[in-house]
Amino acid sequence: MISAYEFFKSAPKVELHVHLDAAFDTRLLYEVAQRDLASLPQEEPAPWRGGSVRVREQIAECEGFDEFSRIVKMRAEDVVAGQLDRDNSGNL
Repeated sequence: MISAYEFFKSAPKVELHVHLDAAFDTRLLYEVAQRDLASLPQEEPAPWRGGSVRVREQIAECEGFDEFSRIVKMRAEDVVAGQLDRDNSGNL
């Protein structure tokens, strides 16, 4: 019989991770973003768009929760659209 250490050492490994898209309550995210806007990054890379996103500027310009929610969801839609474009072009 092998030890627990040897068993776990020899067992296949998997990567455990969480995709943060849709993992947060959008209303809570909006409240925190409004309260702590200065602590958010100025800009973040956006490889799905081939550029970057001006995080603080876009959040500061939101005129309420509905607009913020649209911006948050837009990123996920961009990723899906980009994947569909690659699939349709025959390139994966």
